Amino acid sequence: MYARFVGRVLVEVGDGELREEVRARHELGFRERCRVVLKSGLLPWAVLKDREVYFLTPLADELRPVTGDVGGLKGLAELMGWEYKRVRVGNRVLMAAATTFDALVELLKSEVGDQDQQQVDTAGEGS
Repeated sequence: MYARFVGRVLVEVGDGELREEVRARHELGFRERCRVVLKSGLLPWAVLKDREVYFLTPLADELRPVTGDVGGLKGLAELMGWEYKRVRVGNRVLMAAATTFDALVELLKSEVGDQDQQQVDTAGEGS
């Protein structure tokens, strides 16, 4: 669905100035790649604000064909153990499923690790 590659990232130079640089995927840790994806708006239904990640209604809409109707964003938040609350995004107040950035990274790490292990297991079966 989404590529695992992040090529251009904003890096902070010593004096606090931000500068765009091209970096290879292996030069960034998983956590930093997640931060770059969220900050750059590559996922239009996810917003990183301070230390929280807010998932907006379009996420539930995108997942509906795969998961069926789980009760919209509120149902998704309940299934994931996330908080469903009113948040400010820009100058708008919206309902969102919220979790901490750290919790999201840990969830994604475990999922990516599981997929990588399945690929290794599948590759070993062909031998």
